[in-house]
Amino acid sequence: MNDELISIIVAIYNAEKYIERCIKSIIDQDYKNIEIILIDDGSKDNSNKICKKIKEYDNRIKFITNNKNSGVSNARNIGIENSNGKYIAFVDADDYIEKDIYINLYNNIKINNVDLAVCSYTNSDKKINDLNEEKIRQISKEDFFIEVLENKQIKGYVHNKLFKSEIIKEKNIRFNEKIYICEDLLFVCEYAKYCNTIIINNKKLYHYLRNESSSYNKKFDKKWKTITAAYDNLLKIYENTDSIHVLIYIYILVCSEIIYKMKKSSYFSIEYEKFIKNKMRHYLKYIILSPKIKILKKIKAILYSCFPVKIGILKSIYYNRRNV
Repeated sequence: MNDELISIIVAIYNAEKYIERCIKSIIDQDYKNIEIILIDDGSKDNSNKICKKIKEYDNRIKFITNNKNSGVSNARNIGIENSNGKYIAFVDADDYIEKDIYINLYNNIKINNVDLAVCSYTNSDKKINDLNEEKIRQISKEDFFIEVLENKQIKGYVHNKLFKSEIIKEKNIRFNEKIYICEDLLFVCEYAKYCNTIIINNKKLYHYLRNESSSYNKKFDKKWKTITAAYDNLLKIYENTDSIHVLIYIYILVCSEIIYKMKKSSYFSIEYEKFIKNKMRHYLKYIILSPKIKILKKIKAILYSCFPVKIGILKSIYYNRRNV
């Protein structure tokens, strides 16, 4: 059944430590009918040389070079434009994948006749010895809108999903190049608008390994301010769905984290802090009055709104202790 081409897009920027492992994991896939589109986004290290060398050994690799760093969204959009596959997947340059990820996702789409296939992922770089029983479930896009926000094993990442190229290209779905945080989530939700059903597999087939240079791990800077633009766009996608209350609740928690990160950084703006707090107050009223939000979540939203810095400190302490 694996006769349809899958385009696998890898945006690369200063990934010399990881890129060889990443590409090798793609080359070694059980699903062989793939094209590997590598986009070097103006790397200043040896990433370009490594990619050129690997390309010589596999004619499925297409290598594109950006002369200057234009951002991961631009690089992924270039990959989409240059893709020929019936399906499209994304892998981050510092991550790697299990050899059966695409045969798994592809079969789930074909057998169940769905528009999007999702698998789970792990933050570990150790070999996966998953003894849990494989569970596959089919859900509506309405349920997916909730799960993509709340289910930690799905999330709004693009890398643990297999998309139909037809939907992406016919609906002109692209990564927003002016948004640097949550651009994945926005892309996934925009795509989900056009899905009838989605299939989710609990198998951990993707190794998601955040490095210190990733956008999310960097200290607060002007790029972080684009997260509100991402969520404002999400509100437009969710506005006619039953899951709008979940998005608004998450938006309050995100705003709280923005204030905490900004307070810790040298990039502090009183005007932007007022802007964020106004958003929190506006949406908190909705959460308090909403009959769809449970009381514990209402309390949590109130605490996050009133004490963003203290909550941020407590979360940081908890996270650091958990990872000792």
